[in-house]
Amino acid sequence: CCSNSGNAYYKFTGAAVGSIFNFSQGQISFSLTSRSSMAQRALASSYRSVLDVRDGNPSNHLVTFTTQTNSGSLVFMYSVGGQVQFYYAPKGTENTLFGAGVTMQVTLTWTGNTLNLYLNGTLVKTTGYTAPQPNWTSASVFDLGAYEYQTYGGYDSCDDVISELSVGPILQP
Repeated sequence: CCSNSGNAYYKFTGAAVGSIFNFSQGQISFSLTSRSSMAQRALASSYRSVLDVRDGNPSNHLVTFTTQTNSGSLVFMYSVGGQVQFYYAPKGTENTLFGAGVTMQVTLTWTGNTLNLYLNGTLVKTTGYTAPQPNWTSASVFDLGAYEYQTYGGYDSCDDVISELSVGPILQP
């Protein structure tokens, strides 16, 4: 998962990555099928990165989604436009929401000044949003299944199954 050796993930590079994202408004949607129970996930040494998008600045992670545990809680860390947010699954719902073999539908939508997180079609968190002004270059990266660590490649790779990824205009979650 975490050492950048033996990781499997998709990596797309170049300024064309910018043509995928409209930060004025848009949507990212994907399904995650968990390979771990909450108890197993709690033993993980690090978070697991589902996706990571950065522009030409290696420190400017514009879109992210990770799964992790923190103090016994299931946490989803996400960002659009580089504004990091956290959603803590309600205690007692972790395995129902994202336990071993469970598929969870994730949708992030953003417009004007609002960022929404939907899990399984239900709005679970709304936060403020400010559209960034990305600098797309040949150094831009879109990793699916890992976190792009500076120029070293993908780290903290996702060991859950990622499917049905779509990026585009806002549709119904």
